[in-house]
Amino acid sequence: DWLDATDSGCADLLPASAAELAQAVWVRRSDGSLASGYRAWLAVLAELPRWRFLARVLALAPFLWLGPPIYRIVAAHRHNLGGGTRG
Repeated sequence: DWLDATDSGCADLLPASAAELAQAVWVRRSDGSLASGYRAWLAVLAELPRWRFLARVLALAPFLWLGPPIYRIVAAHRHNLGGGTRG
């Protein structure tokens, strides 16, 4: 299920503040664990048959070290990117 982080009901479902929800994507994995940011996107890719290989590659060094800071930069500027949402 996809939920809108700006919906007040999300705060009850995740152990995160509204500010944290606005900064990164969050995913609840099938085992119930939570991931946010770069690791959340890895979890999404790992569930998509055509993208599983990429998820495995991006979970290795040096991507695992470089991915989170790059994710934070992109997430901070996502509203300025084409096709982004305004928040």
